[in-house]
Amino acid sequence: INSGKPDLIITTHPFVTNVLGTLKEHSAFDVPVLSIVTDYKIHTLYLKKMIDAYIVGSDYTKQTMVEKGVAAEIIYPYGIPIRQTFLSNNHLERQDIRDVAGTILLMGGSLGSKQMEKAFTSLMKVKEKIRIIVVCGNNARIQKEIRAHYAREKNDDKIVEIHGFVNNVSELMDQSDAIITKPGGLTTTEAIVKNIPMIIPFYYPGQEEENADYLVDGGMAIKVDKIKDLTSMVDFLFENKYIIKRMSENMSEEAQKRSMSKTIELCKDLIAAYTTRKALPEPQADPYKIKEIEDH
Repeated sequence: INSGKPDLIITTHPFVTNVLGTLKEHSAFDVPVLSIVTDYKIHTLYLKKMIDAYIVGSDYTKQTMVEKGVAAEIIYPYGIPIRQTFLSNNHLERQDIRDVAGTILLMGGSLGSKQMEKAFTSLMKVKEKIRIIVVCGNNARIQKEIRAHYAREKNDDKIVEIHGFVNNVSELMDQSDAIITKPGGLTTTEAIVKNIPMIIPFYYPGQEEENADYLVDGGMAIKVDKIKDLTSMVDFLFENKYIIKRMSENMSEEAQKRSMSKTIELCKDLIAAYTTRKALPEPQADPYKIKEIEDH
């Protein structure tokens, strides 16, 4: 920090936020720090006195922070920043595949998930003819196992695409009616912006579990307690597509609250505030007060 002399520090991880806040408390540097909270319920490591501002994903997140003692005026619910490609929503313009009830996107994060094969097995048992897009990320083992399972169970009732790591998740979301994945902060935000309802059959305890609760409470996702129940859940949703439509509408309402331009303006304001403060003359000591102290 001292060698690079930044005008602003942006952090997207609770550990880094905690360290920076601690260093500022000890006057190790004098630079504004903006913490972007990448989950929907705050982790206590984010909470440090010397953080200048927080960007959060929702009013719900802001409220949980206020309850923990963070000043409301430094919390800005402008939304978790995501790649520009996700901001264009072509979901409504997609062409439906003939004779297919719908498309499901199955993901497990960039590292994949060992639960994905179980989820794929359940989707292959759905009674409707559906399209299944599987993205395994960098997990070559999971990709190999799913391909082997599909080779054994291949039938005409399912149209299946199996991918490793891809750079076009935004396009795949546009082609999908729902996404089955674990609720990481970024994936959740991308789905909200794309208005793609989420079905959540697996998650890590802690932040992802709390993200799932936030989505379910907001009518944007459905949690499935057992992966084998995905079969009946997907059948139910395609038989009652109005539920998918309503969930998508709830996501659209939530997405309207996002503002990347306001996030950029906040960055500029933080820099300007520090620049102005540093440009002000140092307050002059009162010579009479100094004399009084010396005499004493």
